[in-house]
Order: sequence, then C-alpha cells, then structure tokens
Amino acid sequence: FAHVLAQLFQTARAFDMEGAFNDLAARLAPGATEDAVLAALDRLLEPHGGTGAHGRMEHPSHRFLVDELAEQRTTAVVVPALFLGIAAFLLNTVLGRLVEAQRGQVAALKALGFPSLPIALHYAKLAAAICLLGALAGLLAGAWLGSAMLATYRPFFRFPALPWMLPAWLPPAAILA
Repeated sequence: FAHVLAQLFQTARAFDMEGAFNDLAARLAPGATEDAVLAALDRLLEPHGGTGAHGRMEHPSHRFLVDELAEQRTTAVVVPALFLGIAAFLLNTVLGRLVEAQRGQVAALKALGFPSLPIALHYAKLAAAICLLGALAGLLAGAWLGSAMLATYRPFFRFPALPWMLPAWLPPAAILA
C-alpha cells in the first residue's frame, strides 16, 4: 500500500493538489481479505485525514445493483406463477364447459359400451395440446422479452459481459409445469 500512496501523493503534488484527493478505490488481489485491507488503508490514511475505509457492501451503487437483482429474482418467480395459475383456471373452465356441452354425446358413447378411459384420454389430449401450444408461445415470448429486458439494462449496468442465456433444462421444465 505504501507505494500506491506514494504515487497518489506524487500525483497530487504534480497537479498542485497537495493532500487534496477525496476518494480512493482499491481492488483486492486474489486471496486478500477485505477486513485486512480496510484496516491497513485506515492505518495508512489516518495521518492524512482519512475518514475510514469501507467495503463494497456499503457503496450505494452496489446496494442498488443487489436490490435490482433481488427484484428481478422475485419477478421471475411471481409473474410466471400468476400466469400459470390464470391459465390453469381458464383451461379448467373451458374444458368443464366443453364436457358439459358434450354430456349427451358422452352418455350415448357410454350407453353403447365405450370404456371411460378413451373418452377421458380424448379430453386429456385436448388439454395437453392446448398446454403445449401455450407453453411454446410462452417460451418464445419469454425469450424475446428476456433479451429485450437485458438490452435495456446494458446501458445502466456496465458489466464486462452480460450475455442472454436460456439454459437447456429450462424449456422442458417449463413445458412440464
């Protein structure tokens, strides 16, 4: 740290700003502990009017980023659950009305000796086809919206790399859900 401070003070003298820097940002080397670095910085800067070093958790920009990511995590759980619940309710309502409307045909088939399983499978296949189409539409819309949302974040959060990814396990899990 001493050589870094010496360079800072030389820079301050070169710009005729003897002892006049307000902020110092330090990056930890691999294996360094934040508490030890903060204590060493406090010892070195105290004679020069240092007011106390603090870690990344106390920086407003870090706090804002952590809060934003937590908000996105919550949104990623709540919104799909709401859509899934509403879709299940609507599908149940539509299939219930369809079965009710076709009650006479089902009764005629049962009277002719049709077993219950093929009739139930007919309605299950209809529900599965509707769910599959909805899941595919949801995956496509979600992929598009996810990449669009990431594009809106890029100007504000300048990460070294912020690629949009869709893990291979996610589409099958979403379709099963």
